Amino acid sequence: MRTQTTKIALIGAAALVLMAAPAAFGHAAPTITHPEVNASVNWNAPKQVIVGFGASGAFGQAANLESFPAPTRTKLLNLLFSTKSGIGLTVVRSLVNDGNGSEGNGLTIEPSPGTWDWSILPDAQIWLMRQAAKYGVKTFMATPWSPPAWMKANDSLAGGSGNTLNYLLPKYYHAYAVYLANYVNGYWTHFHIRITDISVQNEPDQNQTYASAIWTPEQFNTFIKDDLGPVFAAKGVKAKVIMPEQSFWGEQYALPTLNDPAAAKYVSIVAAHGYGGTIAPLTVAESKGKQVWETEYSTFTTEDPSITNGIAVAQTINQYLTVADVSVWNYWWLVNGQTNDNEGLINLLGESSYIANKRLFTMGNFSRFIRPGDYRIGSSVNPAPGISMSAYRNRKTGQFAVVVINANAARESYALAGLPLSVGSTTPYVTSASQNLAQEAKVSVTAGRFVTTLAPMSVTTFVGG
Repeated sequence: MRTQTTKIALIGAAALVLMAAPAAFGHAAPTITHPEVNASVNWNAPKQVIVGFGASGAFGQAANLESFPAPTRTKLLNLLFSTKSGIGLTVVRSLVNDGNGSEGNGLTIEPSPGTWDWSILPDAQIWLMRQAAKYGVKTFMATPWSPPAWMKANDSLAGGSGNTLNYLLPKYYHAYAVYLANYVNGYWTHFHIRITDISVQNEPDQNQTYASAIWTPEQFNTFIKDDLGPVFAAKGVKAKVIMPEQSFWGEQYALPTLNDPAAAKYVSIVAAHGYGGTIAPLTVAESKGKQVWETEYSTFTTEDPSITNGIAVAQTINQYLTVADVSVWNYWWLVNGQTNDNEGLINLLGESSYIANKRLFTMGNFSRFIRPGDYRIGSSVNPAPGISMSAYRNRKTGQFAVVVINANAARESYALAGLPLSVGSTTPYVTSASQNLAQEAKVSVTAGRFVTTLAPMSVTTFVGG
């Protein structure tokens, strides 16, 4: 996350929009006259396992959602988590110790050494996790934006430009490991919520005026090897350790830990954010058998609910899946009730209305149909200009999903080969300027191949099995 902002009012007739549905094309777009796009899948070439897709309710966004009137709130939860009327998210990322809304308010479950105060919780994030669990969500990851202030050299959650003391004091490494262990175990004891994955630090390369802390790669290695790993083992913490969650894509901050077997054994997931860097494989992490997660992405330009933004987000997801081999892809906020930009999948307006952005639905072309435990399989990736795709299957059930992005302004003839001979048809679900995960008529499959037409500026998921 780049910035923390205060809630602003978005009032006016133009803002009272419940569903973002840009106007459909005035007439049918022509089919491009060049030969059909020929693509294929390799059914027996499994790649990475998929854990899921998600977003966060941090910095008060869970509270913004919870405060909506019950009928509308239910619609929003359905949009986010239902596999029937929504996008079926399967990961919720929370902010560690988000005392009643924002880490910046200074509340902590350990306000002084050895003193524990769970009375600041439960908060709206706990409400959100409980709601998500009702839809079957099982992956709950938690990220600290800062250690408690008393553990840091500057005695503050926040840092800022030129604040060279915005770091965890080495003498408190063990105390911080205990803090994280007790946080995970306490969520189960007090709230019966299982934190499945726990990060060490959000964006350790960012010295921000809001809650933050700077870590060097070498400090991560020392802390994980000497304190976090042994403390988690001693306290029976089952949550998988995530690191380093740097702000840009890469594994630089993880390398000393990964290359030290005594530290690497405690780390299960190497994660980074998508605010810069080149989307590429994290080769060292993969060579060490670690899952790779993308845990935060958004843009901060003026809110764009259109299919143009939806296509851009879909292309980004597809790149992370096919190039960087990620098992989790997270957007930043589930909902945005504070800023008029693209930080949320859904933008909340006033007290009861909202915009369901096209990026919500194009993300849903992945998250609704690619389920935890599925594998990405080999496929064409960019079979023609403006066309990108990826394919997935469940090796137990035989269910498959092929996601195809048409970023062109015209219809495209599309042919896919390589499906099992037993498949007789596939069902397309389309998000376009005028459709939101719309189920269309089945397409016949003959000898493992089908031919169809892709709508202009659209994302289509073909499912079957």
